Amino acid sequence: MSSSNYTIPPGVDSPYNYVPTQSICIVFLVLFGLSALLHIFEAIKWRIWYMLPTMVMGCIGECTGWAGRYWSSQSPSLMDPFLMQICCTIISPTFMSAANFTILGLIIKRLGTQYSWLTPGWCKSHYKILIVYCSMLTLRDQTSSSLLRWTSLRLPFRLLVAPQPVERLQAAMMLTLEHESCCGALSFNLVGYSIPPRASKADYFLVVALTIYVLLGADFIRRYHFDKPVRAVPEASVSTVQEKEAHPLVNKNVKLMLAGLVVNSIFLFIR
Repeated sequence: MSSSNYTIPPGVDSPYNYVPTQSICIVFLVLFGLSALLHIFEAIKWRIWYMLPTMVMGCIGECTGWAGRYWSSQSPSLMDPFLMQICCTIISPTFMSAANFTILGLIIKRLGTQYSWLTPGWCKSHYKILIVYCSMLTLRDQTSSSLLRWTSLRLPFRLLVAPQPVERLQAAMMLTLEHESCCGALSFNLVGYSIPPRASKADYFLVVALTIYVLLGADFIRRYHFDKPVRAVPEASVSTVQEKEAHPLVNKNVKLMLAGLVVNSIFLFIR
C-alpha cells in the first residue's frame, strides 16, 4: 500500500477511519528508538537510574505503538494493531511525565524547597499517581469510543447480509448491546448508523493537572529568581551547604534540565 494513501480503500473497514502513513510511522519509530538508546546510555553512564522506568519505558512504549500503526498501514482492517497502538501511545507519555515530576522534585530539592508550593515528595509520588490515574481513564474512554466507531462502521454490512428481517433486528440489537457494554447507555441512530461523539472528561482533567504542574513549576522559578520564598526553612532541617546558602546558584546542568522540562512539557501538551 502506498505511503501516501490517507483514505480507506474501497471495501476495506478501518477502525481509524483512515489508513496510517507508512513514512510517518517509520520516522517516529526511528526517533523514539534513538531517544530510548540515548536515555539508556545516559542512565548507565551517569547512574541516573530513574530514567530507566520513566523515559526509557516511555520511548519503548511509543516504539511499540508506532510499530502497531505501521502494521495498520499494511493491514488497515485488523483490530489487533489498532488496539496495540492506542494502548501504547496513550500510556507511554505517562512514563515521560513521571520523569518530568521526578526531575522537578530534584531541582526543587537542590535550589531550595522554600521557593516551591510543592515538596519534592509530592512531585515524585502523589502527582505521578494522579497522572497515571488520568491516563488510565483516558485509555478507557478513547479505546471505548474507537471500538464504538469500529462497530458502527460494520453495522451496515451486518444488517445488509442478514437474509431475514428477524436476523437483521438481532444484528442491530447485538451491536446496541456492544455499545452499551463499552461505554454505558448511548443513543444509537439506526437510520444513519452513527454514534454521537463523546468528550473524554479524563482528557480535560489530565490537561488541568498538567497545567497546574506547569504553573507551580513556573512559580518556583519566579520565586527563586526574585528570592521570594514561600516559607522559611527551619534551622533543624538544614543539612547541606547548598541549603544554607541564601540563594543557591544555578549551574549549567540545572539550566539544561530546566530547558528539557520546558520542551518536554510542551510536547506533552501537544500530545
